Amino acid sequence: MAVNVARELATRAEHRVIYLTSQEIADKKLDKLSGTKVEIMIEPEPGIKVWERLGDNNYWVESGLLNGDLQVHEKAYLVFSEMQSIDSFRSDNQLLDQVLAAVKPDLIVTDSNIVYPAIARSGIPLIRIWITARLTGINDRLLPPHGSGLPIGCNPEVYDEFKRKIIKPFNAIWKPYNNYLVSMGCQPLPENVLFTIDDCLNIYAYPKEMDQLYDQIKPLPKNVIRVDHMLIESDFDGQQFKIPDKLRDKSGKLIYFAMGSICSSDRQNMIRLIKMFGKSQHRFIVSLGDRLDDYPLPDNVWGQPSLPQLSILPLVDLVITHCGINTVCETMYFGKPMICLPVYCDQYDHSQRIHESGFGIRLDVHKCTERQLLGSIDSLLADKVLAKKLKKISQRIQLY
Repeated sequence: MAVNVARELATRAEHRVIYLTSQEIADKKLDKLSGTKVEIMIEPEPGIKVWERLGDNNYWVESGLLNGDLQVHEKAYLVFSEMQSIDSFRSDNQLLDQVLAAVKPDLIVTDSNIVYPAIARSGIPLIRIWITARLTGINDRLLPPHGSGLPIGCNPEVYDEFKRKIIKPFNAIWKPYNNYLVSMGCQPLPENVLFTIDDCLNIYAYPKEMDQLYDQIKPLPKNVIRVDHMLIESDFDGQQFKIPDKLRDKSGKLIYFAMGSICSSDRQNMIRLIKMFGKSQHRFIVSLGDRLDDYPLPDNVWGQPSLPQLSILPLVDLVITHCGINTVCETMYFGKPMICLPVYCDQYDHSQRIHESGFGIRLDVHKCTERQLLGSIDSLLADKVLAKKLKKISQRIQLY
């Protein structure tokens, strides 16, 4: 999302934009900035080391995060337990101090949902992009806790119970983090909150038809802006996809299955699900990830390790997904129903909002049976009222 914001600021608004990132991210994810006026500034040393570790697929496989026996709160506990070092924050703050002194920006845009003293003390206007939608920044006892996947409208005591289950590892992050901020001259944060929203403009992407479920309980503050997506025109450039020969002449609806890089690393469960697809009357395009190259796919299934998702989505009738925020926004952009198979953190929240909105069906990624999965697929594909509704939503979203 931040890359798209940088590109638009440089091309449409014609501002001078400097994008601070690590060499690893520049090598892997910044190709869409080539040919633009965005200046890429590489960190002199690895940035937030803890985040780099948490972005390693192998690390999460070994950590047990993909273990189907863990409960939602246990996965949240695991994630927070892996984020306890304050050293990386200190290191990054020192780097930001140097960068801000050298660049002297008029505006800072960040997708980091923590507070850096270098930014907080600079007096420079700040825009914060929330990377996992509304529950990232809005904390309220009447709303589901971030990462819980709990329904809207529960008794607040249900939400409190989830928070109690994860409080120990979260406190282990928050206490030294808050003490560090105070020692650097910043205001203390509210208990167990990683950043406040009232000192900046906040932006997040989430389809209106799902996000409005929250409005009934907690309307957005005036300094928080929701948009349906953060796709830009260049996202659609150069991506072409033709239905593979293996599937082109077969009967049945066309379904796209993508679980993201980390979740697709669960080879055993990916194979379990693909075997179920083989018993369906429909056709499946699968983003395989990097662990299924040697697995023979059923006759009605075709896949590759990586696929041009935005070129595939317009062609398919249904999407099966882990419900990462980008895939959710992109699927709603094209108006497709979803089978939601969340694995951890915010994926549970997005899946539950889709389920509650009637735009898809949430299943347990590890425990769903063949009958449940294939039955849910057939049910959504047969729902003409839903198809018409999603088409109308897609038309609305694509108007701008």
